[in-house]
Amino acid sequence: MPKSTEKALHELNRLESDRRSVIKALTRSDPLVVGSLNVVPRTCGKPSCHCAVEGDPGHPVSVLMSTVRGRRRCQVVRKADLPRVTALVQEYRDYREAIRSLKHLESEQKALLRGLMGLRDEGYE
Repeated sequence: MPKSTEKALHELNRLESDRRSVIKALTRSDPLVVGSLNVVPRTCGKPSCHCAVEGDPGHPVSVLMSTVRGRRRCQVVRKADLPRVTALVQEYRDYREAIRSLKHLESEQKALLRGLMGLRDEGYE
């Protein structure tokens, strides 16, 4: 077996091992919350509050933004729930990153396999 073929096979085995670990991470049953968490200024509605004055920033409120059936949804997150929701949104970000990683690994594998095909090609004359 040529040296370049051995090197490619070793790299393919490494990529496959990485791919299996990413798939294992993606198939965990840990909960997640799909969306993004943002802090936005909101007015409270009290006429005597500083937020009622024009030009004054409102009170900072944490909002979970997501899409449900093609429509944008914004939900105010209670302060007591904020640490848990933040962690679950981070799980969602990690999940999306793992999917991107999986796509990258698969494209590397395809490139290596195409290279191996080129090494095996005898051509025809």
